[in-house]
Amino acid sequence: MYRDQEGMLTGLDIEVIQQVAREINCRVEFIETPFKRHLIELKKGNIDLASSTQYKDDRAEYARFTIPYRTSRYSLIVRRGELDKYPFETFDEFKNSGIRLGITRGYLYGDRMASVIAKSSGNLDIEDVVAESINLRKLMVNRIDAFLADPVVIQKVAEEDENTDSFAVHPLHIHSTTFHFISSRQSVPKDLADKINNALIKLDNDGWIEKLTLKYHRIDE
Repeated sequence: MYRDQEGMLTGLDIEVIQQVAREINCRVEFIETPFKRHLIELKKGNIDLASSTQYKDDRAEYARFTIPYRTSRYSLIVRRGELDKYPFETFDEFKNSGIRLGITRGYLYGDRMASVIAKSSGNLDIEDVVAESINLRKLMVNRIDAFLADPVVIQKVAEEDENTDSFAVHPLHIHSTTFHFISSRQSVPKDLADKINNALIKLDNDGWIEKLTLKYHRIDE
């Protein structure tokens, strides 16, 4: 999710939920808020939907999950021209490298990274922020050495900031996951949640989501 040159929110998640809304004849209003705060407000019923959410049992207690609608690959984003400074080939080499690493608050990067973030293993100097765009800017001014993000998402964020040639994607694989839309059990009736999910199933079966995903994955890593 990012803003285009006209300042309008766009991105794969936005396009998918807009199409879902057309399918079920429903209006969607978008609210920008940090992801962790978004989940808190959704749990209270102050926000109805959230996108790009990984499944967790505790989240299922206050939210209904749709089918997964996209996959994501978390990678290390570093400054362009500096890949040789980080020659690690394994996760253990990475976690013990002592680099300054940026993460986004509320994001899940897999069990291995959860242990590192909790300081149970590794010696990374970790800083968290509320948005990936902030990590990109911190990287550009040398306040961090790398950060974790989906390369597709960061490409779009970089285009917004006119920094498309500023970063490189490290080849080390960190984590892959699937994302869902979730609806608040407090504010969204089950029949509406079911309509949203059924519309997603239809778009998936029709190949519409796959075509949209291919459009967003046409980036040069």
